Amino acid sequence: MTPRIAYRFSILVFAASLALMAAGCMPRFLINAATPDVVVVSAPSAQQVTATGGDAHFILVDDYFVMEQALAGQDFVFAALGKMLTAPGPNTNNQARFRRILDNQELWSTHYAKTRLARTADYILNQTVWYPNYQDSFGNYRAPESDTEARSGWWMQARISDISELHKGWLTVTGGYRVNLNALRVTAL
Repeated sequence: MTPRIAYRFSILVFAASLALMAAGCMPRFLINAATPDVVVVSAPSAQQVTATGGDAHFILVDDYFVMEQALAGQDFVFAALGKMLTAPGPNTNNQARFRRILDNQELWSTHYAKTRLARTADYILNQTVWYPNYQDSFGNYRAPESDTEARSGWWMQARISDISELHKGWLTVTGGYRVNLNALRVTAL
């Protein structure tokens, strides 16, 4: 091999080495664009159980959302987490007795629900949803950030009224309030 061919060969090997190193350091470089990044594949699910045993909103299996009145034609009603003390029945006029967690008050109500985290399929007009009464820096309602926020604060019950901004990460509920998608809950069936 002549020195000129050896020099060209070493330049070619060096260029190929640089291309391989760049391909390993840059996601989707020389790889099918449909291949997901490792970060996306390993992201935790919104359904992940927290250390307290609750879901991503810190809601436990035996928690109920209790309202003092029906949503009916109103834009929203306040709701609070509660524990059922007495099940509804004919002898209680179909009301259930609850201990409301935020103020430790006992109340009877026919307006209560077990809920779960909302999913994409739940983002439909007129769907009844619950979300916490906390706002982010943009004025949108946000998910609770702690067990204390979830359990000692008020929640809102409303209906979805506009889904045109789902791509931005929120939707609008009755009353014109924007709610982040990760803050929503729906009735558990």
